[in-house]
Amino acid sequence: MRVVLVITGLLAVLGIAGAELAAQEGRGIIWHRVCDIESGQNATAAAFAREVITLVNEKFESGFVTSFQSVTAPFDQIHFLSFTPDLGTWQSQNDALLADADYQAMVQRATGILDRNSCVDTFARAVP
Repeated sequence: MRVVLVITGLLAVLGIAGAELAAQEGRGIIWHRVCDIESGQNATAAAFAREVITLVNEKFESGFVTSFQSVTAPFDQIHFLSFTPDLGTWQSQNDALLADADYQAMVQRATGILDRNSCVDTFARAVP
């Protein structure tokens, strides 16, 4: 867990530095989704998150996806975080995932692991 948080922090810092160097090209996009984990499914949710990370990161060279759980309450949530260079890249990757059979099968498997109705998405831009 500590390694994921450190890597996420390092990537965030590197992304911010990169955005500062290329300020004319725009700032990177950060997409954050948090979902409640169904009761008793914590270990399954962690394994599922690793599968999502592997699938998405293998399909796209630009951008980065990770997942984590908070070390402070609430402990029954899982977070997904995506970094892309711009909103257009995020949109094209999202469209490609929505059309991808492997990804759609994975989304269907989330039922019973994650409370999909509880998921909340947030978008942000990296600080230049």
